[in-house]
Amino acid sequence: MRILGLVASPRKGGNSELIVKECLRHFPPTWEKCMIRLTDLKIAYCKACYACLPKGKGCILKDDMAFLVEQIRQADKIILAGATYILGGHTSLKCIRDRSLCVLADFEDFAGKDCVIAASYGLKHWDGMVKEDMITFAREFNLHIVDSELFYATLPGEAVSGENLTKVRRLAESLRTGVKVQTETDELLCPYCGGRGLRIHQDGKWRCLLCAGQGTLVFQNKELSLDYDSQDSFYHFSEETKRWHIQILEEKKRLFLQEKDQLKEIQRRYQDFNNWVLPGDTK
Repeated sequence: MRILGLVASPRKGGNSELIVKECLRHFPPTWEKCMIRLTDLKIAYCKACYACLPKGKGCILKDDMAFLVEQIRQADKIILAGATYILGGHTSLKCIRDRSLCVLADFEDFAGKDCVIAASYGLKHWDGMVKEDMITFAREFNLHIVDSELFYATLPGEAVSGENLTKVRRLAESLRTGVKVQTETDELLCPYCGGRGLRIHQDGKWRCLLCAGQGTLVFQNKELSLDYDSQDSFYHFSEETKRWHIQILEEKKRLFLQEKDQLKEIQRRYQDFNNWVLPGDTK
């Protein structure tokens, strides 16, 4: 069995790294234990060329993305840990997520891989959407998120001390068994993806900004809860929606090739407008 720790932070010996290492300690020595610091990878920006859409094709850009995809493919369980950078996850997460289109057609290869998420933040109430960024990363790779947790930790080591250490060990247990260790929370989390980004409407309806799950806000016995539409077919991370997404992108690509000449004519109207400002310009 193989467990992979993904660290979305450039800080060596930081809280994200320590969380991963503490989780790995709770797995038997017979397991193969590996770690990747995402910020060490050379990941180019996605060009939206759609060359990766056919199943098994992969991305045509020659960088470390293929390495990362293969490492995730070979893993049985995955720990994703990262820190908050200006109310969200580190840039490395977003850059890789943008490139995750290259695994869309092969999403079934990653199904069933359990994953836990650990997101740390250094200022109270400044965690922003860091956990949601990491949920999106995991679900774009079709990973099964067993458990997730936020850690208030600034100085290196605080994430594996006191109450936080108990949280890390809980994540490790959830990942080891594949069953979430139940904890109490007063937060209203999306029942589809576990995210907190909910848009509440005046009629009591809600929609998750992350996964598009939806339902109704219920007030009963002096408590609020989320009722959800279990028949909602447009949950962003469902297998049905992934297949629909592939079909839509392939149709858009076909349409582009069909209307390429007309589109180029539109582009030509603007080709002489090149007022770009570049580093080193003296004007």
